[in-house]
Amino acid sequence: MQDLKAFTNRRTPRYPKSRTRLLRKEGGSAVIADPGKRRTHSVSPLSKPFWTRLFVTGDPVESRHLIRGLMLTLSSTLLMAAVGWMVWGTALVAIPYFQQPLKNIRIHGLNRLTEQELLGGVGLKPGEALLSIDPYELATRLRAHPLVREVDLRRQFPHRLHLNIQEHQPVARLQAANEVFLIDAEQRVLQRIVSGRFSAEDAHLILVTGLRTQALQPGMQLQSSVLAQGLEILQELAEMPQATRTALRVDLSEPQNLKLVVSVDGRRKPLEVQLGRVRFANRVEQFRKLYPSLLGTLKKPQMVDLRHPDRVSLLQ
Repeated sequence: MQDLKAFTNRRTPRYPKSRTRLLRKEGGSAVIADPGKRRTHSVSPLSKPFWTRLFVTGDPVESRHLIRGLMLTLSSTLLMAAVGWMVWGTALVAIPYFQQPLKNIRIHGLNRLTEQELLGGVGLKPGEALLSIDPYELATRLRAHPLVREVDLRRQFPHRLHLNIQEHQPVARLQAANEVFLIDAEQRVLQRIVSGRFSAEDAHLILVTGLRTQALQPGMQLQSSVLAQGLEILQELAEMPQATRTALRVDLSEPQNLKLVVSVDGRRKPLEVQLGRVRFANRVEQFRKLYPSLLGTLKKPQMVDLRHPDRVSLLQ
């Protein structure tokens, strides 16, 4: 019996033999070239010129797409050119417009201050361009003045500046070291008053004397408990007639016993009203009720003591 394994019917596959060529370069070296690995180049439709694709192609759909793309490209180019022209023209007109020098300053709300006093120390230079002025920095410099409370600053191009000033409101005249100053309700020193030259408006403010303090300067912020009590008395006296309040003076020389000094016409020595240091509202109200009767008596008292809650002491 024959062994079938010795005889197989498997055939050896035959692969096509590739023919190789021997190429020789100019330098003399030989290079083996395999024809089976040649590169094939495909021609893309986009590689053709635009006008060739537009007029030579026979596909109407492709032609419409090409025409639509051409119109979009032209419209975008024209739009960009128009925007650039507008920006260039605006820059030519706006730069000289915003670089004009400051010519006019309008100030509203001044009462005690003058324009020269307000603008004297803020550093505005003649001929300075309005665009170069920082409104926030200028408002900060203006608020540094003792009389200035708030500033509303607006630039109006090309050459105008608007200032709306709100001043601190004084509530009393404070005498210290032979000088008189205006103070507000927050114990802020506002202004020094030249002796004998204060206005009629300042003359209606009640004078506060006797405060023991250091040398005062405008802009200082005082923190005196005695002065705070004196300002409380002034607040209670606000309901009295103007003519009566003008004749009053608050004496703080004795912190434990604050006094009202009343200058009465025809008398050399003023009337002294002792208020103590507490319950000023009740005692000032009591003084307001007694004041007309005190002036009507034949023998006018020289001192009135209101420190006792159940009685009033008079000293002739």
